[in-house]
Amino acid sequence: MTSQREQSFPSVLSALFGTDEIPVHLVYRLSDMSAANFELFQREWLEVSEERRAALVRHMADIAEENYLVDFTTLFVHLFNDPYATVRQAALDGVWDSTDSGLVRPIIGLLQGDRDINVRAAAARALAHYVLLAEWGQIRPAVAAPAIDALLAEHDRPNTPLEVKRAALEAVAAANNPRIPDMILDAYDDGPEELQLSALFAMGLTADRRWLPILNDEMQSPSADFRAEAARAAGGLG
Repeated sequence: MTSQREQSFPSVLSALFGTDEIPVHLVYRLSDMSAANFELFQREWLEVSEERRAALVRHMADIAEENYLVDFTTLFVHLFNDPYATVRQAALDGVWDSTDSGLVRPIIGLLQGDRDINVRAAAARALAHYVLLAEWGQIRPAVAAPAIDALLAEHDRPNTPLEVKRAALEAVAAANNPRIPDMILDAYDDGPEELQLSALFAMGLTADRRWLPILNDEMQSPSADFRAEAARAAGGLG
């Protein structure tokens, strides 16, 4: 029987892009593709349905999260420009833990300019990792600075959709920026319920014990959502 590695790349794509159930073991063959195979992938990809594309990219994102020996980064970046929003969103989810500083600008571009709200929110979540890495000293602050500026600007825009505003607040919360406490407090005091939940989430990322009285109060809330979010945030501060 032909092994996975012996199977030709065109036949791998035929199986992955076909109509049958996706053979997940072949998704690994999309890692570290040669230039020729990547070119073939791009040509064949144009004929794949939106549903199949999204499912494949979700599989890649799941594999990348669990297996550090695979690298779909080049493919994810290529798919930032896919015509289908579901694919762009899945590709952003796939780079959530990347340390590649070259991804910051393309992700900011999606945050600021994508026509789909879910993609913009996913871009904010992808930038959150760079904010955390800078706070942990694992990347230079200058790498995360454009991400922080973009997240703050997106949060401040009057016409930013609520889902994107929430994601921006949550993503920038860990930054050592003097504006963060006021942003969190404003969201908690004056925002709609969804934004208040994001404010609680953000409190847990600040390493700032000033929020403990609020979190203690919210752990007694009649709302299960507020109790759960407050408990998670308190654990983050703990």
